[in-house]
Amino acid sequence: MTQEEIKLKYNQLEKEYSAERDVLITKIKKYGLFRILFFLAWIVAIFICTSYSWAVLGPVLVGGAIAFAILIRIHSRFHKRKEVLDQLVKINNQEGKSMDWDFSDYEDGSEYVKEDHLFSYDLDLFGQGGLFQYINRSATTTGKDRLAADLSFIEKSKSKIVNNQDAIKELASLFEWRQNFRVKGMMVEEQSDDIPGLKNWIY
Repeated sequence: MTQEEIKLKYNQLEKEYSAERDVLITKIKKYGLFRILFFLAWIVAIFICTSYSWAVLGPVLVGGAIAFAILIRIHSRFHKRKEVLDQLVKINNQEGKSMDWDFSDYEDGSEYVKEDHLFSYDLDLFGQGGLFQYINRSATTTGKDRLAADLSFIEKSKSKIVNNQDAIKELASLFEWRQNFRVKGMMVEEQSDDIPGLKNWIY
């Protein structure tokens, strides 16, 4: 694909996901209203049962509770999909701008700048407009740290270099998978002490 075709694809995906999100937002609002009305109707039905027929109170309570739980689950699923669409719209918007050499939405890795490093400072690997900002698509602190470490390290093993190149070639063709994988990472509510805490718990 040419650069223009890739940019067009990102722009098209952004529009498609935005349109789907708009439809879903409308559906969420309607479903939310329906859930409120159902809950009110359920309360009225319970009141009527207690006033006129205790025999059907049990089925009304149980049936209403089950139905309301199902409605909450469906509503939750809608919100989950909306969160995914929010990230997909964001990703494709960012990538579309990247095709015009606008990488301002990405972290530049300034925290990894080390003036005494063998080559990273001289080569402008980190900081505004550095290589890190151009290629950084990490969604977690761990991933960002790993990318910075790889860029700061001179790999001398030919087999490892070839393996890395092969992995990049394979991932390059998995467009949809890469976007979905990144979305999952972006939706993780990561704390700075998560990994150290996990290591301490394991060891």
